[in-house]
Amino acid sequence: MPEDQAPPTPNESPNVTYAQVHEFTAQLQAMHAQILALQGEVEHLRNAQTNVVQALTVSVGKVQDDRSAAFFNQVFNFSRNIGCMQSVLSIDNLRHELRQWKLAASPESRALSAKNIRHNFLRSCSLLVSDMSGFTRITKEEGIGQFLMLTKQMQAMCVPLMESFGGTLVKVEADNLFVIFPSPHLAVLASMHCQASARKYNQERRRNDQLHLSMSVVHGDLFLIPGVDLFGGVVPMGFELGEDVADMDETLVTEEVVSVCKQQAVIDGLVVFEQAEPFVHGGKNVGVYRAVPVLERILPSVTSCSMPVLNPQINSEEPAEYVALMDERMHHPSKAAQIDAQLKKRFTERSTVLVIDLHFDDPKSLGNEEADLLLLDSIVRLKSEAARLCEKHCGQPVASMQTRASPCIFALFSASAAAFSAAVDFAAICCASDKGITSYGRCSPSLGLAVGDVLNLGFCNAFGDPINVAFKLGEDVAEPRQLLVHEDVIADIDAHAKRHGQPLSVWDLQPAFTQVSGVTLSYKLLTLSVDDPQLKQRSSEIVSANTESAMNTVEMFPKKKEQKKREGIKLVRLVTGGLDRKSRRSSEEEKSPTRNSFFGRLAWRNSRRSNESPMHIRPS
Repeated sequence: MPEDQAPPTPNESPNVTYAQVHEFTAQLQAMHAQILALQGEVEHLRNAQTNVVQALTVSVGKVQDDRSAAFFNQVFNFSRNIGCMQSVLSIDNLRHELRQWKLAASPESRALSAKNIRHNFLRSCSLLVSDMSGFTRITKEEGIGQFLMLTKQMQAMCVPLMESFGGTLVKVEADNLFVIFPSPHLAVLASMHCQASARKYNQERRRNDQLHLSMSVVHGDLFLIPGVDLFGGVVPMGFELGEDVADMDETLVTEEVVSVCKQQAVIDGLVVFEQAEPFVHGGKNVGVYRAVPVLERILPSVTSCSMPVLNPQINSEEPAEYVALMDERMHHPSKAAQIDAQLKKRFTERSTVLVIDLHFDDPKSLGNEEADLLLLDSIVRLKSEAARLCEKHCGQPVASMQTRASPCIFALFSASAAAFSAAVDFAAICCASDKGITSYGRCSPSLGLAVGDVLNLGFCNAFGDPINVAFKLGEDVAEPRQLLVHEDVIADIDAHAKRHGQPLSVWDLQPAFTQVSGVTLSYKLLTLSVDDPQLKQRSSEIVSANTESAMNTVEMFPKKKEQKKREGIKLVRLVTGGLDRKSRRSSEEEKSPTRNSFFGRLAWRNSRRSNESPMHIRPS
């Protein structure tokens, strides 16, 4: 209807011709086609992570002869940006969902929020966990650079193979790959082809240049944060099978995986399953089988690693300069010593490593159907508190572990005394009644400290023997409420006592040692008792400091909420030069329900930025 023509009143019959009806119907059909096209475009953008990167990977392969560094850097940066963007959006979405669940006004709305969280993050799929063998031996004989190069070769060989069988790489932890598949038989076939390709790759290569994989395949429910992390359900079992139980060049699967695979005709004649010794997980015996390929039919698909892998989850944790050096080391073995010297000069620094593993005593959630959400919320909150303490003591958490939902914290410090103080402060917070007792139960951390030369990739990721030692002390050796301090950290604190202080003198540290992976670790043990008066005093000091900081903030801004909101709106309009915009927006538009949701506010803010002056556009 033309704009200058008034609509008919209810008592009037509209004078509409057949041609107008036909034209209006055609317009509706055109609009419907546009809506369908937009929906397809949105779906295409959702899959841009895999589709675009795979297409660009093929393009890089076509110019491999030219070795165009500029082109590869553009593709790498594009993949890195996709990974970082997905990580931020996924974590923000999870925190928003948990906040909505915790602040639910009624039991019905709380149950609905919990249902939405499970619908968005709970998945039933198959998980393949891959681990490399020989880290300790190779690092000791040839340095960390050699093992990192082998890790990049393994990724370049295995990740495309796994993706060709429908796998999706979720995360990378050092030399571990965590890949999900829609069905168990696809995961088993992918592992068999990876093992066959590794055997082909190892032919006529010296021992420290070979790739040896230990793999596991499990099937069941798990929580999936896309592009960031997976946890709960069958994840601990799969990690333990692949990391600790499976031998070199071996793939172990559970009984459920075997039963599903035997129903698939496509796997018949390609893989046979041999029963292995059961292992105990969660106090129960789990049936385990060894997947053995029929070598005549499982042929290697990849025989060489000609280029670094392009994957958002991997590239988001690596600087471009590091990838370029690893690529050069991969293609020019004669320059290994020179490239290792460049890596050491550019990325290696002496740091103290703090590893915190979170445990919970007497969880309140026993028998609670919201136990998984209570645990997830507690982990997210304690990680935020640990990050604040690390920054307070001039340390910084490593993003590859901090952005994930696993109950582990990993941080680097320039001074050993500061790292020890941060560890004690976190233990004190866990003893405090208002912070340590989470919605899932009281947190009882186990902590490990080590010091030495660390390959720090801009706090996105880090490698080195001190990290391995700190993880072994904090995760494998220490019991809940124990802090294990390596002897090198003790010596470093004593050597720099005049500059950084001596925090050890007031604590009762007992000398001890242990044997881990054939290596003797000497350390000092500090038992963190809830009833320790020094720990209680430290806890009260931290709580009072936080309270005083909050009171100072309130005194600085004593105005009421509505008054601050009105003045804030006026200030924004004054800065943007949009004092007359209020007249162009009705009150109904400002109260639109689309701006009350998280994604509604995000879309509204982006649309506002596109109409504002260029000063509102954030640099990429």
